[in-house]
Amino acid sequence: MPKRLVKLGAIFLLGDAATFLLLLWTLLILWPSSSYMRDLYDDDGRGGGRGALGARAVMRCRRCALVTSSGHVLGSGAGDEIDGAECVIRMNDAPTSGYERDVGTRTTLRLLGHRAVDKFATRNWAELLEDRRVPANVVFWGLPWYSPLVYSPLIGSFCRVFKRSSNCFRIGKDAERAKFDALYRKETGLEAGVGSQNWLSTGFIAMAMATESCDRVTVYGMVPPDHCAAAATAAAPDAPRRTAYHYYQPDGPGECEYYLEHEAGLPGGSHRFITEKRVYARWAQTHNITFAHPSW
Repeated sequence: MPKRLVKLGAIFLLGDAATFLLLLWTLLILWPSSSYMRDLYDDDGRGGGRGALGARAVMRCRRCALVTSSGHVLGSGAGDEIDGAECVIRMNDAPTSGYERDVGTRTTLRLLGHRAVDKFATRNWAELLEDRRVPANVVFWGLPWYSPLVYSPLIGSFCRVFKRSSNCFRIGKDAERAKFDALYRKETGLEAGVGSQNWLSTGFIAMAMATESCDRVTVYGMVPPDHCAAAATAAAPDAPRRTAYHYYQPDGPGECEYYLEHEAGLPGGSHRFITEKRVYARWAQTHNITFAHPSW
C-alpha cells in the first residue's frame, strides 16, 4: 500500500478534520493535482444523452441502485440487493462501513458536494483504503466561490488517492453547472444557483445523472412528495414517525422537519426537497425509476 495512503488512514482514524485539511494542503503543494481530475462534460457542452439532462453519461449500466442518505434505509436489510445491482450510486459523505446490512458496500459512482468533501474523509476513510469499497467514479460538484482557494485543492488531493482505481471528475465550469440549473428551471419553474433563493441538492444532480447512465434505477430510502404533509400539523394522528435526515446521524435533524423548513424558505436560500421529489415522481414515468424502502 502506498505510504501516503497509510498516513491518510492514520489521520482519518483520528477524525481530526483540522489535521486532515492541513495534510490536503500539504499534498497539494507537493504534488500538482490538475492531471488527476477532468471536467465531467469535457465535450464542450455537446448533448446527445438519453436522460433528463441530455448530456453524456459518466457510465452505462443496465440496473442501478441509487442509495439515499435517509434514515429510512435503516432496518431495510437491502445491502445485498444494493450490492447486486450493476452500478451503485451514493452521495456526499454517507458511509458504508458499519451499515453494510442496510446499504451494502459497493460504490460505482459517488457524488460529492463541496460541503461534504472534508466530512467524507473523516467519516469514510475505509473507502479510501479498502479496495472493495473504493468508488469506480467520483464526481465533485460545488459552488463557484469554492473553486479557486478551497474546492479545487480539496478535490485535487482526493483525486490523487482515488486515481489508483477511480475515474475522477468535477462539475466546475459555469457551462456545466448551467446544465443542471436549466434542468431545474425547466422542471420546477424556479431559478437556482447564485442570485436566487434556491440551491440544487446533491440528490437532484444524482437523480439527473442516473437517468443518463442507467436503463433502470431503484432509489432506496426516498419518500414520496406528500410524505411529510401530515407532519405539518403536529396533532395529526397519521403524522409520520420521526426519521433521521441522515441514517448515520440519528441525533441530527428529523427528515420531515428538515424538508418542511427548507421548502418554506430559509435566509440565504434553500434546498426545495419536496419540490424536487415531485420532479422525480414525473421522471419515474418516463425513465424507468422505482422506489424502495419505502416503495411508492
